[in-house]
Amino acid sequence: MLLHLHHVPGRLRLSLAGLKRNASGAAALREALLAIPGVTSTSASTPIGSVTIFYESGRLEMEQVWMALRDEGFLDCPRCAPRWAAQIQQERIAAAVADAIGRTVLSILLQRLLGPAGGSLVELLI
Repeated sequence: MLLHLHHVPGRLRLSLAGLKRNASGAAALREALLAIPGVTSTSASTPIGSVTIFYESGRLEMEQVWMALRDEGFLDCPRCAPRWAAQIQQERIAAAVADAIGRTVLSILLQRLLGPAGGSLVELLI
């Protein structure tokens, strides 16, 4: 059962009831999480029942984390959709949109300031 989670980009900490005093389960979960593309490291604490997942922003598919938790027996609701996974996906989309808008604004500004040569500069910068 998932008790609590805390997320900042690049780090996700989960408190799991089944992880307390479960060293073999923690080891299996760490292995499963490390096999997910984008996960750089994990840290499990069996006395308090938590696991921290460090990942590369933009590379991690949260559905794979959800499946690893389910497959290792740490989620008792296999068909429930994780609300936090949707939130992280929305944050990823918002960051991509903001990046695209920033690139477009930069392109327009450089082209207006530098004229036709600005377009070439934008291509080099981006």
